[in-house]
Amino acid sequence: DLARPVFGAKLYCAGDECYSIGYDVEDMTTVLVSRQGALPDNPGIERLGDSGFVEAFFVTQDRSRVAVLCEGGAIYILDGETFATESVIDLNTLGISQTRGGRKIAFSEESSDLLLLMDEGGEDSAPIIRQIDVTSGLITRTWLFPLESEGADYSAFEFTIERNGYITLRHPSGYLALIDASTLETLEQFNVESMRIIDMVVLEDNTYFALFADGSACQCYIGDDYSEVIGDGFSSGVFSTSTGDAHIAVSPDGETYAFATAVGTVGVIDIASGNILWSVEVPTLGNDYIGYSY
Repeated sequence: DLARPVFGAKLYCAGDECYSIGYDVEDMTTVLVSRQGALPDNPGIERLGDSGFVEAFFVTQDRSRVAVLCEGGAIYILDGETFATESVIDLNTLGISQTRGGRKIAFSEESSDLLLLMDEGGEDSAPIIRQIDVTSGLITRTWLFPLESEGADYSAFEFTIERNGYITLRHPSGYLALIDASTLETLEQFNVESMRIIDMVVLEDNTYFALFADGSACQCYIGDDYSEVIGDGFSSGVFSTSTGDAHIAVSPDGETYAFATAVGTVGVIDIASGNILWSVEVPTLGNDYIGYSY
């Protein structure tokens, strides 16, 4: 337990250290950050002040920076060691209003100076990604939904975090897009409703790993006029469309990727060959998250 009561905390663990972010129950406008690995001698609580409810947060792979998105429209950039505030990005000043859907933030794998703000849209508001320079506080690039049209309903879109240099945007109707996380250019758009693909990641040029709603999966090449399976496809139960970006994780060295099914199969696949290195049945995962440690 923390030295002070915290409500609505989000937890991130890396190695033997855990970060907890939430608000102080004695002052619901005050956000607290704690490095729990330092307990019990030094809770390391840092007050962020009047910032509203915590929507999302993200920690860099090397744990040098933490970003905290608050519903009041502020993003706090914190030092990963001391939790001192390096800068505060005011989204209202940048002309970014409150979203109707969900929002995610993530530091770019390319540089911890670049933060991606992914607004999943909702109702008449289309999905959008903004790349923000945390040192200047300015928007450096923007990705706009390429099929935006008047009167459309943009509910139920979902972004994944960056994986292997790309972000996946998907919708239950079957729309799927792969977006370059560095340039924010759209690599590919697919209508996968008939194929029942629920998640896809880029492995290398024109090579992708796809998961299907019936539990099958394949590593495939997609050319101008055709696609073909590389390696053996496999069946491992039914994938849930509610597991967010927990379906697939790409290793830091880019040599393997891991998958998890909602019915309890976890496995690792070699990217170069498409062969399954191992798989194991575990208790039902539900909405658990899968990822590689760094």
